[in-house]
Amino acid sequence: MRTVLKIKTVCKFLLDFIFPIEKIKMKDLEADCFYKKKTTDIAHTSLSYRSSIVRDLIHGLKYDKNFYASSICAQLVAENILELSKKENISGAIIIPIPRLKSRIQKYGFNQCEILCVEILKNLEIKKLNFKYFPKILIQHKNFETQTKLSRKNRIANAEQSFSVKSPGAIAGQKIILIDDVWTTGATLLDAERALKNAGICSVFKFTIAH
Repeated sequence: MRTVLKIKTVCKFLLDFIFPIEKIKMKDLEADCFYKKKTTDIAHTSLSYRSSIVRDLIHGLKYDKNFYASSICAQLVAENILELSKKENISGAIIIPIPRLKSRIQKYGFNQCEILCVEILKNLEIKKLNFKYFPKILIQHKNFETQTKLSRKNRIANAEQSFSVKSPGAIAGQKIILIDDVWTTGATLLDAERALKNAGICSVFKFTIAH
């Protein structure tokens, strides 16, 4: 219940300070910013991407490098990581962002998942878990920017063999916290997990802002 209240507070902050209040009626707040209390088979996630407010929030992180958007997104993911830490021993895990191709970095100037990880690691409770941060060890070989018009089947096929691990020996036998912004079919996260497990990882815990 406490976590649900935090999510509602974050959503109200989102409405009041980042986006024009007239974009949504307050009575629609819970419907648009609901919290997924249980993890799915794919990832731990917080918000519904069906919400226009949530899409605006992630757009601010993904394309505009909006400080407030990145802070809110990091808070949501950090809360889910802390919830997991009560059930699993993830102290000392390695936090890894989903990478982006050089062409995307050149276009926008940054990887939003790296920004998200940096903000998550600023959380005082997260610091107690002594995570290590390896932002460049996972390598992406395919571009996912044009997948929006693909079917679920084609998205999954397109994502196969898209990732590899640089210096597998540096992470072999470790636990991984894998961070992405949004998952739709889960193809990206699952292929990244495949690459990490092929590198000798014992456990991969996947987190996103929305689904």
